[in-house]
Parts: sequence; structure tokens; C-alpha cells
Amino acid sequence: DKSASGDSLLIGGLQDNGNFFVNSNNRQAPWLQTINGDGSFGAVAPGKAYYLISAQSNGIKLVKCNLDNSGNVTAFRRFDPIGASYQFINPLVLDPTDANVVYLPAERRFYRQSQLGSIALNGDWNATNEGWTLFPDSLVGGEFSAVGVSTANPTHRVYLGSNNNKLYRIDNAHTGTPAFIPLPSPLANADANVNCLAVDPTNGNRVVLVYSNYNIYSLYLSEDAGATWKKVGGNLEASVAGTGNAPSIRWVSMLPYPNGKIKYFCGTSVGLYSADTLLLHAGGMPGTQWVLEGASTIGSSVVSYVETRAADGLVVAATHGTGMYSANFMPTTNSAEPAGAIQVRVSPNPTADVARFDFGRQNPGKVNVRIFDLKGNLAAQAALSGSKNDIDLQQLPAGVYIWELQGNGWRKSGKLVKN
Repeated sequence: DKSASGDSLLIGGLQDNGNFFVNSNNRQAPWLQTINGDGSFGAVAPGKAYYLISAQSNGIKLVKCNLDNSGNVTAFRRFDPIGASYQFINPLVLDPTDANVVYLPAERRFYRQSQLGSIALNGDWNATNEGWTLFPDSLVGGEFSAVGVSTANPTHRVYLGSNNNKLYRIDNAHTGTPAFIPLPSPLANADANVNCLAVDPTNGNRVVLVYSNYNIYSLYLSEDAGATWKKVGGNLEASVAGTGNAPSIRWVSMLPYPNGKIKYFCGTSVGLYSADTLLLHAGGMPGTQWVLEGASTIGSSVVSYVETRAADGLVVAATHGTGMYSANFMPTTNSAEPAGAIQVRVSPNPTADVARFDFGRQNPGKVNVRIFDLKGNLAAQAALSGSKNDIDLQQLPAGVYIWELQGNGWRKSGKLVKN
């Protein structure tokens, strides 16, 4: 859950072995299978309002479900679109700013689910067209192999890549059916597989492209929404030309820090690497200097996927064959109140009309509050200032809600009951 600082819950898809769940920092804690089939991509809605799990068995199965604290499925609904065709393993992304929206490239077509929060968990195991929109544009040749979605500046921007080196951008992809905007490939005329498109969570114009092929240059950065690209592979490449004995690059994920800087993590065929900045790699310019992480734990395992959580600096690396690994990379701060120590009291809880967010003697600075219902719908939001803030909830129906606070480099969430 990206909204929950310090939370230990993880879900992961395992090819041939289903989707598994753990809710403990204990390395010996058992993982529980949730949905069987070839495990694939998934997501957690803010406040764990619901889970999105995908598995592949005679096609894709997208499942919205509720899980208890042990990972048992307590309610579910399959919701993939009727008649769609998929690749193996098929990518998908939950919109980071709207938990109702899922972006699903499927072979040469592109679908959007816009009503995920309201899909009832009725135990139905059939595909459905409820909430789905099929875009009229389609990929020419090949299959979509990567999708990245912006979080800010702007929101709802989608980048698409294919296994035959085609690139597209869709602006305001959350509404209507905007046209695909073709983007130039950094490797002209190459038959290359786009394996990952990592969008800067603070700037939707910055995106890293990852080619997973051997014997080509693998890592590129665009800072103008895909109009131009520069080489940033640095010491992970054997040469500026991309030829030679270099690892296969699988994934990049970015961790934004409260000071505005970003730490970059790169999964490769020979382990996990990190860098504090991306630098141009050209003649006479060595480029990005990547450093091996987890040398005595991850070692040279193939790292297929990397996830980050800005709220507390959590980084999770998923490997091919040796499991998952996690660590926290939040830098030290000179603030009198470290981000992780921010405390808030929400009262009364349960409440009838007003909820007070009380920070006591702390000065949390600018804080945004969002309140979600248990379907993941945004029910209320406000900007807080000072140590005590009252939020009017009279317009909300009675029920259970999830509140989420976001400050400078920290997030907290909790449960609120309205009578």
C-alpha cells in the first residue's frame, strides 16, 4: 500500500505459481496464495480498500478482491473485458491518482477501466464489460509490452511501448478516448523489446525507457515527454554503442525524496543497482554510475521488478528464482520533526459531522488530506494548515472511510467511522 508508511503488506505474482501475500516484516513469515494461475501484475488501492490481482490461465483474469490480514480472499469479482486478447505476461497499471482507473494494454489494443471502485464483489468468475472503454487506436504490428502512468505534472498521462520498438503517449487518458501520440524511438529501425517505462512521480515529462535485449543500448531518459531521448546506462553498458558483454536491463523505479531529489533503482540480469542521478553517456562522458545493492543478499540474481514507496523510502525487489527483498532508503533529515515521527490524532472517531485532525505541538507544514470510501472513491479532500483542522463530513453518508494525509516527504493513513 503506497499510502501507508511502515506497512509490511506485500503481494506478488509468481509465474506458474499464482499470487502470494505476506503481512509481516519477519523474514520467516509464510506467504499465502490468494488467486491461482500464472501470477502477474497487481496493485493495492489506497488504505487497502481493495486489491487488484491478475493471473493468466487460458487468457488473463483480472480480479478485484478483499483480503483479510492473513491474505485470505473474503470477497471477489473477476472484471477483465470480454473478448480481449493478451500477451503473456500482460502489463497493467492502476492510475496512481485515481484508484477507480486501470490501464490495460492487451496485445495491439488499449483498454481503460473507469469504475473499479464501484464493481460489486459478488463472486462472479466471468469477464465483464462493466466500466471498460476500448480505445479506437491500435498498435501496428507486435504487442504492447510496457505501460507507465504519470503521478503529477501532469496526471493521467500514459506511455506505451511494444515488443517491436513502437512508442506512444496518451494525454488525459483517464477520460474519453484520446488519440495515440506516436513517439520517436531512441533506437531507430531496431527490433527491440520495451520492457519498462518508468515515469518520474514528480514530473510526468520525465520518463525512463528500458530495453531488455542484449547487445543493444538499454537505458534512455526523456525529459520532454518522449520527444527526445538520451543515453543514461553509464557503467551498466559495455560501450556507448551498446555492443559488448553487458547485462540485460529489466526494470527501473524511482524513489522521490522530501528534498526534491530522486534515487533510481535498476533491476538487471546480474542484480539490483542504484544511482543518485542520471547522467548523459557519450564519447568522453562516462554517464550514470550505478552501484550494486544487496551484494551479500540479492547478489547477482535476476531482478525482474522493483517497486518503491515514497512515504517511508521502502524499496522492494522481486527476483527470478530467489524471492523478494526489501530495504528502506529514506535519507536523514535536518528537520526538528523527522517525517516518520509525525503524529496525528483524529477525533471524534466515530463522528457524526466533523473530524478534527490534531497534530498537537508539531508543525507538519502543508498537509493535504483525502478521504476515501471502501470502494476507493474519493469522498472528500482539503488542504490543512496549523496544528488543528476540522473537516466537515456532513455531506457524507454513514459508513467506514479511509483518511490519507500527505505532507512533505511523508504519508499516513487510518480508518474513520461516520455515524
